[in-house]
Amino acid sequence: MESLATITRVISEHHETRIHLRLAGDSISDEEAVSALREARADWIPGRQGAAVDRQQKLQQTLCYVEEGLKNHFALEETVLPLFMDKMLLRAMLLDHRRIADNLASARSTVANMELDGLDRERLLVKEAYIRQLVDQLSHLIEDHATREDIVLDMMGRAVQDTQASGR
Repeated sequence: MESLATITRVISEHHETRIHLRLAGDSISDEEAVSALREARADWIPGRQGAAVDRQQKLQQTLCYVEEGLKNHFALEETVLPLFMDKMLLRAMLLDHRRIADNLASARSTVANMELDGLDRERLLVKEAYIRQLVDQLSHLIEDHATREDIVLDMMGRAVQDTQASGR
């Protein structure tokens, strides 16, 4: 019964939708990460009025929030899922987690080191478009991972239920 509860917990983290962002340090689901990134992405429409430096700081905060939240979410998965997954499937999941973590760290560094203050309109537009593309790529990477993981977790949950029902 505990196996099913654990799988159900991980699946529910993937499917929960929260209206308000939680404090940094909490575990966030993949969907929450994508939602936070999409919200931040909306600020990066090239040519949008507003201080680019303020938007840059807000994006940095979002990236830190997403990075820390996913780190905690991945730690949960990496603690409980090895009990249920075969070695190759687990390795694939860990590779996804590492790729996402590496891309988040790279994006955070890129945004933090990007100089936006004092740029002329044309250069600012180019930088804004690049930031938007960076956030889009990160969102897609996390979404694709969540989709693959949800399929595997759903299959594992059904297998556990069948095992429990048949008593094997």
